[in-house]
Amino acid sequence: MAERKTFSREILQDFFRMTVLFLLAVYSVYYAPTIVNYVYFLLILGLFWMSERDYFWFGFYFIIINTPAFLFFETSGQATNRLPLYSLTGGLSFSVFDLFVFTALGKAIYRGISKPFYISSSLKFLLAYFVLVSLPITFMIGSGNSSFVNTFRPYFYYTLLISFYFLVDDLEDVYKFGYLLIPYVFFTLFDQLFLLMNGELLISIINPETVREVVDNTITGGVRAYFSGFLLIFYAFLFALQLRLNPRFELFGGFAYLIIFVAMATFVLSATRSYLLMPLIVLMVYFVLSSKGGSDIIKLSFFTLLFGIIFFSLDLISFDFFVKSIWPRFEAFFGTVLGGGSLAKFDTVQSRLSEDLPHILEGIRYSPIIGTGFSGVFREHENNDLGFVNTILIFGVVGFTFFIFFLIAFFKKLSRWVSSAWADQETKGILNSIRMVFFGILLGYATTYDFFTVRQIERIYFIAIIVATSEVAVHQIHKRKNHFFHLKNSTS
Repeated sequence: MAERKTFSREILQDFFRMTVLFLLAVYSVYYAPTIVNYVYFLLILGLFWMSERDYFWFGFYFIIINTPAFLFFETSGQATNRLPLYSLTGGLSFSVFDLFVFTALGKAIYRGISKPFYISSSLKFLLAYFVLVSLPITFMIGSGNSSFVNTFRPYFYYTLLISFYFLVDDLEDVYKFGYLLIPYVFFTLFDQLFLLMNGELLISIINPETVREVVDNTITGGVRAYFSGFLLIFYAFLFALQLRLNPRFELFGGFAYLIIFVAMATFVLSATRSYLLMPLIVLMVYFVLSSKGGSDIIKLSFFTLLFGIIFFSLDLISFDFFVKSIWPRFEAFFGTVLGGGSLAKFDTVQSRLSEDLPHILEGIRYSPIIGTGFSGVFREHENNDLGFVNTILIFGVVGFTFFIFFLIAFFKKLSRWVSSAWADQETKGILNSIRMVFFGILLGYATTYDFFTVRQIERIYFIAIIVATSEVAVHQIHKRKNHFFHLKNSTS
């Protein structure tokens, strides 16, 4: 009981710390003089370097990088209110996130931490392919109008897999990391409701110069509550499953159901089909694979009904508005899928098949076997909405085969360690939740959402943290096993 109170108190303290730092970040970017903005984020790096709560700082940058409510969204050099860009001579510059990635890796190296990789060890084959094939082909083809450094920069964020794994050594810290994100799920829902009720974005009040505009619903007309930070919400959804699989870390009974409901509400209100489909697949896998699946279907249905009644009773949006303006976008899509119709008739699907796919296939034909690497051809033909095709563009058929090998090996190792006799409920909960959420990830990767090779740093951050978390869990299993045999040997 005392341990639970201590954990809850630490979660509350982290909440207040994060809220203060987040509000100061908003103040620095949108209201303070430029020099304050530059100094503030350098001070944050200094605090991270000295801190023992490394999970907290990984959480801070994960929140910021996902731009909740479109805060910190502007990244162009012409933007007046943006996160600072630290420029050096020769036109080389570093973002706040670049400096954090460098600092995190440097901190892990400085501390002299070294751990074996259990789950992701097969990445060494893809890494060897990258060094021996992709880099040479990049320089052979040339960078075109883009520099190699700027093209490759996002993929350096995969070093977060190393730094998170080396610096975060306790599964309790993984749960604390998850709790840091929860307030911003509610903040995102608030932002969506603000848009639907007022017809304008919250960020347009904070930053009238924002480049963001209201998105129209192409099926029903009117405003569409599209939001930024899908991966933040998706991770919170994963975290809710972790709490269900290990309720010891739940702040109170039913908290996980509340997170799932709010996360799903943001997906539904956004009227974005892929945002809803991925977590729905994960939920179905959870219901099938989890021993709690049967009872949780009933409980989650009850909570959804209860929260739904409360939600519409507050009259934030009317049920009539939901039925007429939001649901038809999903109804048309799911009706087509279940009815065996063609998805090509949908606006986004049709444009991707008729315009985007031929364009990226043209790039693949340039070097189909070994890929185009990170060359100018890649930059000219890359696409954020065609899933795995991007990977083939970079690595070719040969490299793509190595990548598929890694995914298969990753799943097999997850399953092996979940069934290990040395795995307790905590580690099983983490590993099982990651195994389940990867079904949703692979669905997105196979269709429209490239999690792995697109040049978007928030996606790479997300994947690196998830894979690193699985390594943390397996390392705990290994330590428990070694501790047992050490005690056995010392008593014999």
